[in-house]
Amino acid sequence: MARQITLFDIFIAVLERNGNDSTRNMVRKTRILMNAPECAEYLNCLLINALGVLCRISENVVDKAVDCIIHLHENDIECFYSATQQQKEAEKTAMRAFMEQYRNSVKEFLMSQKLLLN
Repeated sequence: MARQITLFDIFIAVLERNGNDSTRNMVRKTRILMNAPECAEYLNCLLINALGVLCRISENVVDKAVDCIIHLHENDIECFYSATQQQKEAEKTAMRAFMEQYRNSVKEFLMSQKLLLN
């Protein structure tokens, strides 16, 4: 069964068509994230909320989406970051710590707005 086209898909298509190389690289990564249902739901919810329409989302989806982002970044570090293994591990550790802060901040904000479902 094919996935339905979403508002975020349209947003990404416009960025890809009108962006520079850096933007296209970001679009490539975002398309990878969009293949995971939880990530797609999370990204669509973020865009809808950014447009000013309140959209509720479950805590489980937030957790899975952040985990997807962490995994994608770790793969990028391993594949595209030319450094020693120790430097790569340090980068991954720093990124994981940042993403945990991000996860908690997103949940706190969504709870404060009564948009987080349990």
